[in-house]
Amino acid sequence: MDINNIYILTSRVAAHRDRMETVADNVANVNTPGFKKITADYQETIPRRNGQEVGSFTTGLGDRIDFTPGGLSHTGNPFDLALVGNNAFFGVQRGDTTVYTRAGNFSIDATGQLVTPQGEAVLNAGGAPIVIPEGAARVSITKDGVITTDTEELGRVGTFTFADEDMPKLIRAGFGAWAKPESVEELQPEPGEVQVVQGSIENSNVQSVQEVTTMIEVSRAYQSALQTIQRMEDLDSRGIRELARMPQ
Repeated sequence: MDINNIYILTSRVAAHRDRMETVADNVANVNTPGFKKITADYQETIPRRNGQEVGSFTTGLGDRIDFTPGGLSHTGNPFDLALVGNNAFFGVQRGDTTVYTRAGNFSIDATGQLVTPQGEAVLNAGGAPIVIPEGAARVSITKDGVITTDTEELGRVGTFTFADEDMPKLIRAGFGAWAKPESVEELQPEPGEVQVVQGSIENSNVQSVQEVTTMIEVSRAYQSALQTIQRMEDLDSRGIRELARMPQ
C-alpha cells in the first residue's frame, strides 16, 4: 500500500467531515434570526520529493463567516429590531463584557429592560441597558435608533461596527452573538450609515436549497474517499495473504 495515498485520502476525508459539520450547522440555523453562514476553507498542498510532486494534500484553513445581511421579516412586534447596514451589530451585555448580534428578536423583561431571548440586556449608545418605564405607551424607535414613548425620549439604541479587516477576527460566542478580541476596536457608525428598523427581524442568510445540495455533494465525496481507502486496505490484506501462501 502506498502510504502517501493513504495520507492524501485521509486529509480529504477529514476535510469533507469538517465541511459536513459546517453545512449541518448552517441547515440547523436556517430559521435562526441574524444567523450568518459558515464556510470551511481549505487549501491544496503539493509536496515534492526529489523535484517530483508526490501528492495533493488537503489542508484546513479554519471556518470563514459570511456576514452578508439576511432579508428582513416584518413581525409588527415593537421590540423586534433589525439593522440595515453591513458590519453593524446590536450590543448585548453578557456578564462583564459586551457581545454583538444581528438577531433583533428582543422583548421586555420583568424589570422593563430590553433583552434577548436569553435574558441578556440590549445596550444603548452609551453602553447601558435600555429600560422601558412601566406603563409606557406607544414605544417608537426611529431609523436613527432614538427610543421615545408617548411622554419622553429614552435614548438611542446602541449600534456598533468594525473595520472590514477586523470582521474575520470576530469570535462566535453562542446564541447568535459575536465576541471581539482585545486587538479589535469597536467603532461607532457614521450618521446614516446604519438604520434601525422597528417591528422587523433579520433572517438567517443561509440558503436552504443551496446548503442541502452542498450536503449531498459533500456526503458523496466523503463516502467515495472512505470506499477508496477501504479498497486499498482490502488489496493490501489480500497481498499479505497471497504472500503467506507462497512456498518458503
